[in-house]
Amino acid sequence: MRLRRVFTTAEALDRGLTMAELRWGESTGRWRRLEKGVYVEGPEEPRPIDRALGAVAVTGGVASGHLAGVLNKLDSVGFSLNHPYLTLPKGVS
Repeated sequence: MRLRRVFTTAEALDRGLTMAELRWGESTGRWRRLEKGVYVEGPEEPRPIDRALGAVAVTGGVASGHLAGVLNKLDSVGFSLNHPYLTLPKGVS
C-alpha cells in the first residue's frame, strides 16, 4: 500500500505556500482537506489510514497500536485499519 503524504496548514505555510495556494491546490485536486488544518496529497477520497495519519499530524501525537502495526508493515496486522490509535503528548486532548 502506498501512503499518501499528509501535511498540516502550518507545515505548508512554513514551506512558503500561501492560504490562496492551499485553496487552489484543493480546488484543482492536487490535495484534499481531511479536516480543518490537515491535507492529504492527491484527488482521491481519503482512506481510513489517511484520516488516521491526519489525526496524528494535527495533534502532534504518535502512531501507536494498530496504526503503528500497519505503518511498520507487521505481518499479523495486514493492510486493514480497524481503529486508528495514537498517543497524544501530555496535556493534549
